[in-house]
Amino acid sequence: MPEKQTYQEEELSFKGLVLSIKVYIRAILKAWKWIALFVLLGFGIFTLLGIKNHKWYEAEVSFMINDTQGGLGGISALLGQFSGFLGASEEQANLQKILELSKTMRIAQSIFFTKAVVDQKDDFLANHLIRELDLKNKWSPDPIIGKKNKFKGFLFKSSDVAQFSRLESEAFKRLHKIFSATVQTGASDKTGIMKITIQSPNEELAYQLCKTMFSELSQFYVDKTIEKQRETYLSLKMKTDSLKNLMVRKEYGLAGLKDSYRGTWLQTEEVPKTILDRDIRMLLLIYGETVKNLELASFSLENVTPYIQAIDPPMLPLEVKQYFSIKNIILCIFACSFLAIITVIVLTFYKQKMSEA
Repeated sequence: MPEKQTYQEEELSFKGLVLSIKVYIRAILKAWKWIALFVLLGFGIFTLLGIKNHKWYEAEVSFMINDTQGGLGGISALLGQFSGFLGASEEQANLQKILELSKTMRIAQSIFFTKAVVDQKDDFLANHLIRELDLKNKWSPDPIIGKKNKFKGFLFKSSDVAQFSRLESEAFKRLHKIFSATVQTGASDKTGIMKITIQSPNEELAYQLCKTMFSELSQFYVDKTIEKQRETYLSLKMKTDSLKNLMVRKEYGLAGLKDSYRGTWLQTEEVPKTILDRDIRMLLLIYGETVKNLELASFSLENVTPYIQAIDPPMLPLEVKQYFSIKNIILCIFACSFLAIITVIVLTFYKQKMSEA
């Protein structure tokens, strides 16, 4: 008996589910006019948004980094086998570090204030970007009510960020925010290949921005990676050069003494020569150790210097992306239809609950 009762309950539950589905299908078919109106409204908004952005260009650079540290290669490989248990590996951390750096204000500063020729005009990339945004009314749109936009007609005249006025600092932050939205990054954990894509309605501008970003990002990453080792190397080189110059002066001094005392046999005259000769031998020993340390520092510097290699640099002509593509239109209609159907189902469910109450 309990099994029969359970079966009957399940049958009733299934019937209830089927009836509910039928109710929702009837509600959807009944509201087809409203659904069609919702789709038309959504497509209208989609069209309005695409009037000024009907096409854009994508400049993409793919690259990889090789920062294997010679003598530690075996240890790194061994540790890499356990990276799955210990979390992200050092290589994965470096990939994320580079991609995060690409959207920082420090890198943006280097990009914005690099001069390039766009549309036959040589200027800061920041100013080229501002002009392009102005064409789309995205940089300094006039307010409906009130004073005109303070960025109207603004262009950067100097690249010295430390000396920027308040308006220039605000403009720089605003431009960085807009630019960051056009930058897309990605990396493959398996291959270690990274990609940076920059979008712009201007083909030349997209190309120059992408090319400059890769150059500045690579240089900044390499400089910061080897900063400590390079300081050590330069310090040792300075000491080595100083010791060499001092040793040469001492040798010339000894030669001068020998020339001045030629033909004399006084023992007291041998003392300065003996002192100089002793100093030279001592300096020679110190110089030898310093040169050895300098070679070790040079080897260490070369060993830790990462090499960032462009695999596919940006190349003109760039890929064109169309806003009104068949794919985008289908996605728009599907999304609007889905939202409209979900709305009908929710309203139907709400009405049922209210009627039961």
